[in-house]
Formats: sequence, structure tokens, C-alpha cells
Amino acid sequence: MNLTFEKVGSLYEATFNATAAFNLHIERPVGGLLEIKQRTPSAGQFANVDDLRFVEGKVVLDLDFTGGIFPKDIKVVSASKPSMAFVTFAE
Repeated sequence: MNLTFEKVGSLYEATFNATAAFNLHIERPVGGLLEIKQRTPSAGQFANVDDLRFVEGKVVLDLDFTGGIFPKDIKVVSASKPSMAFVTFAE
């Protein structure tokens, strides 16, 4: 599934629903802020995925999200608009 980013203020955001373990691949033209947030579908606000603080500044990110409790909503926030971003779900 390709992610579509929309500009919100000075940042770019994309949101999707993860129904199973998944891989997130993002390519950006420059580094800077990159946050990945999650929430359960019935929850209100998104919370940062704390284990991913090292991703800020990277231009290419390829991460597996496994062993979690699904479904959950995922939000990706980036300072620069990604040139490529997609999610691959486990089969």
C-alpha cells in the first residue's frame, strides 16, 4: 500500500490502519524530523513509538513492526515530503 502524505502546517503526515504485522519503507530527499505514532482504533490521541527515536534525520527507513497487538492506527510525520513511502503487510 502506497502512503500519501498531506501537508499539515509545516510538516507532512500520512495515516493508515495496520491490521497485521507490517514493514514500513520511506525514502525522503533530506533528513530532519521523522516521527512514527500509534493508537488503538478506539483511542483518541496518537502516542509516539518510543523505540524509534533513532529514525530522525535518516533519509531512508525500512522497519518491520511485528509482535504487536493489531489493529492499530499508524501516523507518520515528516519534515520533508517523502519521495517514496509504502507499507507491506505480513501474509
